[in-house]
Amino acid sequence: MSARIAPKTPDRSRTGNLPGRCRPSCGRAIRGRMSNHESTCSPASIAAAHAADRPQTYLLSVVALPTRDTQSVKAFSFDTWGVAFNSVCRIPGGWRIKAGSSATPNGELAGEGSQGATWFSQSSPRELRAFVMVTLYAPVQKLDRTTGSGSVPATFKGYATVETDEGDKRVPLDYRNIKLTRASSCPR
Repeated sequence: MSARIAPKTPDRSRTGNLPGRCRPSCGRAIRGRMSNHESTCSPASIAAAHAADRPQTYLLSVVALPTRDTQSVKAFSFDTWGVAFNSVCRIPGGWRIKAGSSATPNGELAGEGSQGATWFSQSSPRELRAFVMVTLYAPVQKLDRTTGSGSVPATFKGYATVETDEGDKRVPLDYRNIKLTRASSCPR
C-alpha cells in the first residue's frame, strides 16, 4: 500500500491573490532561475510572463505620409524606442536609408531622397512597404509616458519633410505612419 502526498497549496500570503503580484517569480521560473516547485504562480500567470518576455519580429512599412496635390515627401525620420533593427530589406531607388539603435532602447529610422524625381508623391508608397525588418520587445507605445522615475518615449515619433509650393514644411509623424506585419524574413 502506498501513501499519497497531497500537492502543496500555494501560500497566498507570500504571493498575494493577484497573478500580477507574483509575475517576477514567474519570470524567474520560466527563465530557469527558480525551480518550478518554488514558483507559486498560476499557469495563466506563467504564460503571461512568458509572453511578455517574447520579442516579436515584424516587417515595417511607412504609410499615410502627409502629401496633397503637388506635394512630395523628400525625407522622413522616426525616433524609436524599444525597436531593434534587424535588416533593411531594400532601399528605394535614389534614397539613403539610415536604420539602427544604440546600446540603449532608443534608435532611428530615417530616409532622404536625392532629388525631386525620387521623392514620394503618394501617401503610402510601394517602395516603403515591408522594407525594414525589426524586433519589438513590448507592444507599441502610442504616446510619450511619464512615470515616477522619468519618462518613456513613444515607440515611433518623428517628422516628414514635405516639399510644397511654398517651400519645405516639417510635418509630424507617429505610430499611425507605421504598419507592422509579423514576419520571420525579408520579402523576396
